[in-house]
Amino acid sequence: MTNETIPWANQKAGRAGLAERLNTRAGYREGVMALLLVGLALRAVWVARSDFPLNDGGLFYTMIRDLQANHYALPWNTSYNGGQIPFAYPPLGFYLAAFLNQATGLSVLDILRFLPLIFNMLTALAVLALARELLPTRVEQLLAMGAYLALPMSSPWLIMGGGLTRSLGLLFAVLAIHRAYLLYNRADRSDIVLTTVYSACAVLSHPEMAWFAFYSIALMFLAFGRDRRGSIHSIAAMAGVAALTAPWWGTVLARHGLSAFLASISGSAQQYPVVQSLLELLWNPTGEALFPILAAFGLLGALFCIARGRALLPAWTLAVFLLNTRSAYNIATVPLSMLVGLGIQGGCDRFSSAWRLSGPLGRVRPVVGWLVVALVLVSAILRSWALLKALTPEERQAMAWVADNTAESSKFLVTPLDPWESDRSSEWFPALAQRVSVATVQGSEFSTGGDFGRRIERSRLAGVCLLSGDAACLESWSQGTGLLFDYIYLPKRACTWPQIEQAGDEDCSKALQRSLDKDSSYFKVFENPGAAIYERRNG
Repeated sequence: MTNETIPWANQKAGRAGLAERLNTRAGYREGVMALLLVGLALRAVWVARSDFPLNDGGLFYTMIRDLQANHYALPWNTSYNGGQIPFAYPPLGFYLAAFLNQATGLSVLDILRFLPLIFNMLTALAVLALARELLPTRVEQLLAMGAYLALPMSSPWLIMGGGLTRSLGLLFAVLAIHRAYLLYNRADRSDIVLTTVYSACAVLSHPEMAWFAFYSIALMFLAFGRDRRGSIHSIAAMAGVAALTAPWWGTVLARHGLSAFLASISGSAQQYPVVQSLLELLWNPTGEALFPILAAFGLLGALFCIARGRALLPAWTLAVFLLNTRSAYNIATVPLSMLVGLGIQGGCDRFSSAWRLSGPLGRVRPVVGWLVVALVLVSAILRSWALLKALTPEERQAMAWVADNTAESSKFLVTPLDPWESDRSSEWFPALAQRVSVATVQGSEFSTGGDFGRRIERSRLAGVCLLSGDAACLESWSQGTGLLFDYIYLPKRACTWPQIEQAGDEDCSKALQRSLDKDSSYFKVFENPGAAIYERRNG
């Protein structure tokens, strides 16, 4: 019998031909390009939907401007939200944005729109470079890269305006881990230099990504470098990183002491406990909005690794959820993508008999395959839809009105329509309105007064007042927190607080607006489709 008379034989030959093609240099490059185009399309559609940075970035916008205004010397404090926040954040991303703004004429806002996306796509290539060292076949490597691009949490928080530092830090962290692997396995001098440089850039980009690079390289050392040569190279690299980053951390220590760094560490530990992170790992480590298909393949890949006595990737994934509790979902995409690649390839190899079914079942197989792909892509889109929103032109107009028509000393209560980390109105208000927002959390991570946890709780309680729709709640909030305000800024849009989200109300502030309209202590001074602003007469 010929292959033409055996349906499964033709399909098997086609798969074998595809695998052979991908194992050639030309086919491999074509696979990489195809994956990059699909991944870029999934991300660029969100960036193109608005002429403004997605979600956050107001704090970084101000810090970039502060850096330029100070002639590229590190300012003592950032002018953001009253000027009391130490300029202690790793500054590499701010320098890059400031130089690009000066060199190209692109606005800082446009740089915050596009640069995080570019860094995110480069990170996919860095993941592929690491996968080429850790995974045995080109097919598994391409599957790992494809998994990284498709994982729902590999992009939203990294292509937002605030992704300027997150995506840059993750890019350098993965590059550093890749070079550290090479350092412990071949010990070329260039690997020592590049491990040091990439690690230093990670430290100068984002604190959590620097921490990710540190313990990941430690895992690489334990797996591949536990000898005298590996120890010497590790010490040399750490000394080099300390020297390269000293101008930044030395300046911050001289001005603010350890308190600025310790405040960030302690605040994150309190707000993002390990137990919660481990529950996320057990429940849905990939953050998929629908059925966790990629998580299932990742689990399968972890089982294959353990069965072969190669526990590095499963241990690395577990380490992320134990040690990076605040950003575990985003960072774990790196080792998880490789586990998914192993799981898909290994699963196909183990259950190859299922691909040999003929008749009606054989015709269903391609449909099932495309259905899985569709579910993965839809899950990524749904996750992005929930997170990737930009400040509307109407809200920006309202904030510009505040800058032009209120006293510089005025203080505002911006009612939070979302949990603090995704509340774009609260973050952008101090940057665009140039007024103090008493409930904004962003930036307080580095506050030397240990204000981070308190500010998160104040923001949550202000959200409770919004949900109550009662103006009297705002007075109680002011008395309870000791924070005075002259105006209330009410964004007009849907909320992501769980209670409101379930109600499906398109304008969460309606009830509170009605209460304020009836209260003689408040007077409406501005309203447009984006926001309403009330002056507090007895403030």
